[in-house]
Amino acid sequence: AVNTAKDGEQLDEYQYIEYPTYSAVQDYIKEAKQYAGKEDSLIVADIETSYSRKQDESDYANIKDSEITCVSFAFKKGHAITIPYHSGTHDAIQKLFNLPFTYLGWWNLDFDVPRLKSKGMTFKPKHVDGMLAWHWLQSDVPKGLGFVSTFFTPFREWKSLSDSKPEFYSCRDADATFRNITAIKELIKEV
Repeated sequence: AVNTAKDGEQLDEYQYIEYPTYSAVQDYIKEAKQYAGKEDSLIVADIETSYSRKQDESDYANIKDSEITCVSFAFKKGHAITIPYHSGTHDAIQKLFNLPFTYLGWWNLDFDVPRLKSKGMTFKPKHVDGMLAWHWLQSDVPKGLGFVSTFFTPFREWKSLSDSKPEFYSCRDADATFRNITAIKELIKEV
């Protein structure tokens, strides 16, 4: 509301691949590969599980275990893909993790990484947890993705769409995470 009052409403521009075909996934991998070699390139990955959509990110430690339903990625603003997780997509997801990005941004590093490792995924990039970075900057305010996104994105509320639009919800989580981590990295440089 403060940003809208100050600057007017920003357009929410995005290109999400919510129902990717095999060729769309391959094209996304090729495009990500081009970005991976750039200085300070960043890829964000975010999993959804059968239970994660029903809880706030700050409460993920309470989820004991659940199956991965999809993995969403973003490596540039407004551009995300959600890939359903199953044996037929495992290799494509691993290809994205194999790219030489400088950082791998993650909300809930302690939640996502162990579950992906349990499926045999390996990781090349350095892990950065945006939630912990935000908490370091602003330790006295909420650290959930929906809250933090109000500072760094033009997004309207989307967290309530997890059941009605799960693919959009997952892409939006990855895009929001990318935008937030990018802004948080700049703020940390100023400190």
